[in-house]
Amino acid sequence: MMFSDEIRSICSTDLPGDDHDPSGHRRRLRVRMEKEGWDALRPHEMLELALYPILPRQDLSGLARTLVDRFGSLRDVFDAPPEALAECPGMTETLARWICVTGELLRAYCDAVEEDGLRLGCFGDIRRFLETWRPGDETGMWALFLDFGFNLISHDRLGGDKDWWTPVNVRRLASEAVSSGARCTVFVRFLDDASSFTDFEISQIHAISHTLTALDVHIIDCVLTGGGQFRSLNLEGRLDAVRQELSTPALFDRYLRES
Repeated sequence: MMFSDEIRSICSTDLPGDDHDPSGHRRRLRVRMEKEGWDALRPHEMLELALYPILPRQDLSGLARTLVDRFGSLRDVFDAPPEALAECPGMTETLARWICVTGELLRAYCDAVEEDGLRLGCFGDIRRFLETWRPGDETGMWALFLDFGFNLISHDRLGGDKDWWTPVNVRRLASEAVSSGARCTVFVRFLDDASSFTDFEISQIHAISHTLTALDVHIIDCVLTGGGQFRSLNLEGRLDAVRQELSTPALFDRYLRES
């Protein structure tokens, strides 16, 4: 399980203080995160949700707003020194220490990701990757498997030019997506001419999306490359039907927004 999923699991667990939430605000916030992902929350709501396990019987919405307003961003809250945190009304020594330790952990995690992983968070990243990456077989369809942070986990050839959409290849794709822990995938099609992708192949991507979405893995783009050209079907709007059927399109939208 990936780091962000661990946080999701902790924050989606019923907490001892839930009986002190008569308005249901805490539960609604958690449900929205579970359905739409962290990207659906504003910075102070992310912080509020993350702090609940530390002080489960307190209303933390005001403190979370104050912290984000005072320091300017969620990142700056976790980078703040303990003495600066202690000056905020409602801050406790335990909470200040937890924020500082968590900030250190997050920075160490981000450093590890930068060292060990290749982030493909937008079409520009994909294009730069494809300018230098050449698989052994440049025919058919390839799949790049990414985690929640768009870091490349692995890649695999889905199938040949005339059979990449067949059930046996789709089953293998689904198995690889689950075993790798992927949260999303980018399809890559090597062509002699990047403009020669057919409507039939678009429909097959749509059909495969049904299978992967049931496994909580989303197709966020199909990039065509050939003749020195690169095209993103996401940016061209040709995957809009895929997005419309996602119950939680946060990853899809984040990729499009960063592009």
